Amino acid sequence: MKKSQNFTVSHSRSQRFWGALALVALFVCGVMVGRDFGRLNYQPKPANGAGVSFSPNANIDFTNINVGETKTHNVHVSVASPLDALVVKPIDGISGLKVQNGCVDVARVNAEHGCDITIEYTPRAAMDLGRVPLVVGWMDATREEFVAELPILIKVTDPNQKPTCVVVEELLAERLYPEGTQSVYEHEENIKIYEKMVMNGCSENQMKYHKMVQREREILAALQQSGATQQTCKQIEELLLMQLPYADGRTDNRIVRAKIYANLSERGCAENSEKYVEMAKQELEIARALDDDRFDEEETIEVVETYKRLNMQAAAQEIFETAKKLTNPAIDFILEVEKIINEK
Repeated sequence: MKKSQNFTVSHSRSQRFWGALALVALFVCGVMVGRDFGRLNYQPKPANGAGVSFSPNANIDFTNINVGETKTHNVHVSVASPLDALVVKPIDGISGLKVQNGCVDVARVNAEHGCDITIEYTPRAAMDLGRVPLVVGWMDATREEFVAELPILIKVTDPNQKPTCVVVEELLAERLYPEGTQSVYEHEENIKIYEKMVMNGCSENQMKYHKMVQREREILAALQQSGATQQTCKQIEELLLMQLPYADGRTDNRIVRAKIYANLSERGCAENSEKYVEMAKQELEIARALDDDRFDEEETIEVVETYKRLNMQAAAQEIFETAKKLTNPAIDFILEVEKIINEK
């Protein structure tokens, strides 16, 4: 009788006595599930004279299996000479993997010269375990012990599992700030995130993320330019407001205040322009009330110029007509004011 060359076996003299007792006890109790079989101390070596062979003798292949799919592999055990016991060591810790040992009834195994071991696998998650040994042991009629390892290859895929690059893209996208944000810092962070997407995202999306990097850079440049402009306009406002004369009952002070507010409406920050226009109008109304529209030639020119800057053509013309009636102005004065009023 020859032992198969397709598996490795060993037997230890020091362990035969208690090993045999454990196997026989399990057999007598009818629950030979191999719980004590793990105590067998063996070192694999080429087998000769074991009297047991396995078919098919190739790997038990679960490498092409999806999550939730069920596959079954049947191993036929052929017995060339009577056995005293045959057990299969349970495989623990692999969810969905079941091993059914049809070789427990040794009397039937001997009568039929063989039996079957069925391995069923319904994986719950994707994994790559590589080689997992299915350990089979038996005792021949002389009570000599043998052990064989049948390799199970396990690699499970999940067809619904997203590719790594997609997961990376989704996680990075969650960190993006809204495109409409006015924060320079947030657009700088967006550039960094899109650059990571170019490097670590899916290859088919690289060009899209390159374009998003460029767009974020353009937005950032515009914001930085706007920030510089904003800083300048604030400086202008601060300096002009420092030049405001005290708001007293003097007509000339009110006219100067109106001129400064008109200048602020043109050169200050855009968001404050309308406010400064209204303040200039208010100052001119106060000046007119204080002097009852009786301005001298210099005041008349300043008030007309200020109304023009405020786009109040009718008010400028009204001041000019009043001046002509009340002051009997010289021709040079009339020509100068008319030039101011008619300038585009």
